[in-house]
Amino acid sequence: MLLDLSVELLELIGAQLTHCDLAILRTVCKALNGVLCRSFFFILVLKTNRNGLSQQRVDLLKALATRETGWSAHAKTLRIVPAKQLSLKRVSDNTLVPLLAAALASLPKIHTVVWHVANQDHWAWERTAVLAFLATLGDTLHELELSIPNTINLSALQIRGLRKFTFKCPGYGPSSASLVGLGLSSTPMLPLMYDDIAALISGNQLTSLHFEGTTEWSVIWRLMRSRKDGTKLIEITTSIVTQDLFDYLSSYSGLEKLALMLSDGSNQTVSNHLADAFFETVLPRHAETLRELSCPSAYQSGFSFGPHNVHVVSSLHKLTRLEMSINAAAVQSVHSYGLTMLPILVGGGGLPVLTEADQDDLDLVVTLLLETAAGFPFLQTLIIRAAETEENRSAGYWYVLHHPRNPINHTNAVNVAIGNAVEAFCTDVLCSATVYAGHATYRLLPRGVLGPTCAVAEAQATPRGCLRYVQTGWWSPCPL
Repeated sequence: MLLDLSVELLELIGAQLTHCDLAILRTVCKALNGVLCRSFFFILVLKTNRNGLSQQRVDLLKALATRETGWSAHAKTLRIVPAKQLSLKRVSDNTLVPLLAAALASLPKIHTVVWHVANQDHWAWERTAVLAFLATLGDTLHELELSIPNTINLSALQIRGLRKFTFKCPGYGPSSASLVGLGLSSTPMLPLMYDDIAALISGNQLTSLHFEGTTEWSVIWRLMRSRKDGTKLIEITTSIVTQDLFDYLSSYSGLEKLALMLSDGSNQTVSNHLADAFFETVLPRHAETLRELSCPSAYQSGFSFGPHNVHVVSSLHKLTRLEMSINAAAVQSVHSYGLTMLPILVGGGGLPVLTEADQDDLDLVVTLLLETAAGFPFLQTLIIRAAETEENRSAGYWYVLHHPRNPINHTNAVNVAIGNAVEAFCTDVLCSATVYAGHATYRLLPRGVLGPTCAVAEAQATPRGCLRYVQTGWWSPCPL
């Protein structure tokens, strides 16, 4: 019986359930409803529309403004995000601003705020109320995530208790990521917001910083390096790598999570120079503490895994998650009658690949990476990506992937070869990590246990090991 469990255990269970599941359990009995109230009302999601709100959402704001809902007593996280569908009937923003302000004022226990806005027009009516609310949180706001237009003025935010800050450029994705590789920025950061964010970071002792977009944040990294108050980031995520970032990371020890979403320096020469600094000076500083590392290279460079950096990667013995790319120089076109079927759709569907990579070239590097991963006792996830060829840099990711006349689809060919190499790998060393490679997921199992597409690999496997990677599902290696 659930009611035989302690209140603390029930709350832990409730924290793992979906909102719908919690709603169902609350109807079972009064006692269970009372225990799960904290979990049910822990997160409040407010969805806004471009020109206002639907009547249903207006009614929610009115209920919140009474300060008699469960969210007033228990809400710790507030998410303000765009609605996916626009309602036909709207309420004008003349009445929405004070109503939203009253609703937000009813949430005294908020510690985390996520505010996403689709575009400049979308957020105009809600801006005043949300900014005023953020300004009142002061020392109580610990986590802030913003995905808002660059024209906003954040100078009024006098927040002093922030521990985690995330800024995402609206609309950033694979298409804009390709612009970064060209040295271009589709969403330049205005000086006003840049200075405001720098002031916000300077006024707080952050432990986690997340920047996602096409803006270069060297000023922030120089600011962090110059601080004398002992503030050290233990989690960093960024889309842009610079020497200033690596200078900061080399200035201290203790980093636990590092995600370089796009390891690239705009050309191969600069990328290799940055990669040398990264593996020679940055990672050794954090080898004793780093638990998660993601540094796939956007284009072929020294950031990819290989014999040149295996000695550094293998020293990160506390890793639970590792994500790296692999270079493959030898990729060529094949005749139409020799098509490789690339299974990228769940259920085994496939698309023809008109190129193929040198399998021997990939086997050596993939084998080295899998053997290295086996030396990490806590590793749970290994992600192997294909780095794009430098020759395709100027074309952009989506052109290379989708243009019908593109003769060399480099990454798809390399992904096929990576998958083949994983399936052919045999070992006697246990590794509990799930491997994401090629277009599939794999687990290490005894030989003879076949996955849906492993018969060929089983027949070709050498007898040197009794364990091999068996496919357990499909995976799409889309860019970050």
